[in-house]
Order: sequence, then C-alpha cells, then structure tokens
Amino acid sequence: MGFLFALLAPFLVYAPADLPFSVQGTVRGISAGYVYFGYMDAVTGRLSGRMDSARITNGKFLYTGTVPEPTQISIGLRNGRLRFSSPLLFLDKGTLTIDIDANKPAEIQAKGNASQDQLNAFNDRFDPILKRGNAAYGARLRAVNRHNKRAIDSLDNVFIECRLATVELVKQEVQAHPNSTVSAFIVTRHLVTIPDAEVLQPLYNQLSVQVRSSVYGKIILKAVEAGDRTAIGAKAPAFVLPDIAHKKVSLDAYKGKYTLIDFWASWCGPCRAENPNVLEAYKRFHKKGFDVLSISLDDNRGNWIKAVNEDKLPWTQVSDLKGSASPVKNVYGIKSIPMNYLLDREGKIVARNLRGAQLTQKLAEILP
Repeated sequence: MGFLFALLAPFLVYAPADLPFSVQGTVRGISAGYVYFGYMDAVTGRLSGRMDSARITNGKFLYTGTVPEPTQISIGLRNGRLRFSSPLLFLDKGTLTIDIDANKPAEIQAKGNASQDQLNAFNDRFDPILKRGNAAYGARLRAVNRHNKRAIDSLDNVFIECRLATVELVKQEVQAHPNSTVSAFIVTRHLVTIPDAEVLQPLYNQLSVQVRSSVYGKIILKAVEAGDRTAIGAKAPAFVLPDIAHKKVSLDAYKGKYTLIDFWASWCGPCRAENPNVLEAYKRFHKKGFDVLSISLDDNRGNWIKAVNEDKLPWTQVSDLKGSASPVKNVYGIKSIPMNYLLDREGKIVARNLRGAQLTQKLAEILP
C-alpha cells in the first residue's frame, strides 16, 4: 500500500479542509451599525460580489466562518454609502484582530492569523521600494510635462532598480515561506504584471504542492505559460483583430518589418503619456522599416477613436472592444498597461516593455 501511494503521490490533487476563522474588531467613531466583508476575486483583483456583514455593538464586532484556503477580503463601513477599505486583508485559520477608525477607513490595523502577519511583515520591507517607485512616477509625469528627456531617462532607471529590488524581495519571501498561500499571493501581486517565465518558473517550483493548487498558484502557472509564449526569442502569438474601419488586421501581415505591438487604452493615463514616445520613434524609424500595431483594451468605441485622434496616432489601431475580457490580452498575459513587444522581421520578440527613450534607443541599435 505504501509503495502504491508513493507511485500515485505525484498525480494526487491536494484537497484542503476548510479553515475556521474569526474576526474580532473594534470600530472607533461608530458605536452601532454593521461592518461589511467584501470577498475579493483573486484573478481580477476586484470585489467578487460575495459579501457578508457583522453587527457593531458598543463599537465592537465578531465575524466567524470558514474558507477553503487563505482568502482576501476588503472591509467596508456604511456611512451614507458603503465604503470599502484599500488595505487587503486575509482570512485564515485562527483569529484576525482588526482596529478601524470610521473617519479613516483606509488606515485599518489588522494582525493575528499567520497569513495576515506574514503579509504585514512583507509590506513593511516592501514599503521603501514602493515609496521610491511612487515618488519616481510622480517626478516622471512632471518631467514629461516639461519635456525633460534627461530626467525621464534617469527616472526610468529608478523604475528598473525598483523592479530588480522587488524581484529579489519576493524571491526571499518564497524561499522563507514556500508552504504559505500568501507567498503565492505576493508573487501574483508583484511579479505577474510582466510575465517572465525565467523569474516565475523557479518561484513556482519552490512552492509546495498545496500552494501550487491554490488560486494564486494557478495564476502563477498561467503567467509562466504566458511568459513562455512571450519570451525574448519566441515567435509572437498570432492574432487577427478589427481596425477602426472594421477591417480585419493580421499580425502576420507585419512580417518583414520591425514591429511594436503596443497594448494601451484611452482611459489609461500612463499609456497616453507614452504615446508621444512611440510617435517619436515611429516618425524617426518608419522609413527604415519600423511599424507600430496598437491593440486597445477599450470597451467603448467612441472613447477609443477619440483618443486616437487626440494623440494623433498615424499607425494601425485594432481592438475587439472587449476590454479586460479580450482574448488576446490573456494570450499575451497582459496584467497592466501600457505594455509592448518589439518584434524582428521574422515576428520574433526581441524586447518587451520599452518605456520612454528605451524604444528609440533599441531601434537605433538595430536600425541605425
């Protein structure tokens, strides 16, 4: 029997038992009412639609239940309208203790269960990187408005440094806690935005079988697969999408040119800020064999066309107007925009996520 189990073990699917939890909380500023618990959709990062509540009595509340695995929630208070907190909390086996100031619902203090305590400790270490990146983002927007290319290039280097520091910090977290679902969550939150199989595959391999079977483990696996499809040297996944005039456009038609596949949307501020950089590269290198094919993740045709006209984009624009549900978005593993892929004349990916002056610098190397 033991020998047979050893043979079958690699093929068994982990089936966790439900985890009993309790949430004990204090609400300052409200003596009575309700606290609302919005369950998060791990894939979209938004509220899933499932909601529970607990009565506030004398400024205190208690919420109990079970979850199949450590699960993200957001806390809400009704004060004229239902407001959910920005910090994401984890339900897990054991007791989560929460302190809420009704006048500052985004400043929730939570601790007590293993998942939340691990996330708190990681966030404390990540906070300096986050603050540096946010400061650089604000400074870059100001530099773009001033057309200060030297400052833009310098700040782009800061983003690269922050990315490398984040990768290293997440690696340390997975190595220290391979049996924790929160480790997988941290990977999905910080490293699947630009799916890189070389980074993600070793992290996925380090996670336990139980964690790989979690919703976050499955997200990482999909990101690994997308990273393989869009790795440097890989042939870019083919697609056919309608342009503004409803004409079908195939990526295959761009063979023989260096082509930038540019994912963007009219509502995306950073995308609109990058459009002038892409336009500059297009004007400089188009006659040398460079082209751009923009894929909009809009779901409103009018907004899409208006943005194209406002930004004076002369190259072909395509979209299925399905927004975040666009199949091509999933094929390329797009988690945030702007995102782009530079293809060679054979349709192979030679660079990804080129921002600011990086695109013109890369094109100057290959199309002098």
